[in-house]
Amino acid sequence: DTYNGVFVVDVSEPSQPRVVARRGLPFIHDRSDPSPAAGLTLGDDTVFVAGAWSDVHRFSWDTSSAHQERKDDVPPNLSPPPNSIPDSRFRTYRPPGQVHSVACDQGVAFAACGNAGLRAVKITPEIRQLADYATVGFALGVDARQGKVYAAEGGGLSIWEHLGSGQLRALGRYRSTDNAVRQVVVADQYALLSVGAASLHIVDVSNPHDPKLLLKDSRLGLC
Repeated sequence: DTYNGVFVVDVSEPSQPRVVARRGLPFIHDRSDPSPAAGLTLGDDTVFVAGAWSDVHRFSWDTSSAHQERKDDVPPNLSPPPNSIPDSRFRTYRPPGQVHSVACDQGVAFAACGNAGLRAVKITPEIRQLADYATVGFALGVDARQGKVYAAEGGGLSIWEHLGSGQLRALGRYRSTDNAVRQVVVADQYALLSVGAASLHIVDVSNPHDPKLLLKDSRLGLC
């Protein structure tokens, strides 16, 4: 799982898979991040892991400990969460989901909040949520232009009219059958969409009720 390392999942009960072990790769100081785990293969009690920035690693795997029986009546031992010290220089908005992207229109910030959908937030004088909107799949990106809001979703691109004060009216939708739309950038009458890992879709949004695909391209590597 890239920066999170390698996970061992017990699938002996297919309806109840559970993580039983995890191992991260070394921290790479030149990049200020751990090396991402990019691939793996298995040997006898051995895992060979390809590190994106650190070549190949070999981990021994104690299969006996990986299959220890879990006792349902014993809670896990969790360390206390770290103390969060507010910084007086900043105001913070913390929605239930992960914020992937933010765009502003008429003094309102629209945030693509992952599984929490699209959120409209007043920024000044204090941060205050104005409204929330469900999306088809995770909300992964957002852009705003001339009174319209464009949300990149797991199910495609949704187009909304901003009526003011964070109130949105749904206008239309472009459905992507390839993969999730991960980013949207609007230029004039066109929406440029990053779809999946390596695809670009250019969509004509001049009629927001009926967006039309103009071009689809895919190249090697991330879009």
